[in-house]
Amino acid sequence: MTPACWEWSGARTARGYGRVRIGRREFGAHRVALVVATGKPLGDGAHACHACDTPPCVNPGHLFHGDAKVNALDMISKGRRVITPCVGENNGQSKLTEADVRWMRAHPEVDHSSVASALGVSVSLVRQVRRGVGWRWVA
Repeated sequence: MTPACWEWSGARTARGYGRVRIGRREFGAHRVALVVATGKPLGDGAHACHACDTPPCVNPGHLFHGDAKVNALDMISKGRRVITPCVGENNGQSKLTEADVRWMRAHPEVDHSSVASALGVSVSLVRQVRRGVGWRWVA
């Protein structure tokens, strides 16, 4: 049986990770806990990963060395991240909806610049969408 998490009781980030100040610098409390426990420094790009998936945990038995890829694969293997393509309406920067795309394809008589102006997009994007180059998955 794994020992319980040791939750950091000091300052935390918005995502729940503990923060500790050493001198004038601030560090992740879990990173400091891992370095102190193992004696192995965390270099650039190194991560202190949580086996327990509890952001404020500083129990060295729950922490392991890794990098961004190891951390992401650990998260995915535990089902904590569903990978959704960031295209179309799933992209937070998108100005178009699938309904906009269907409408502009169904009304080729409306000129590109009028559509672009009405939707707040570029004329080149309207051309791409109408040619089926952009938003090609929309029927």
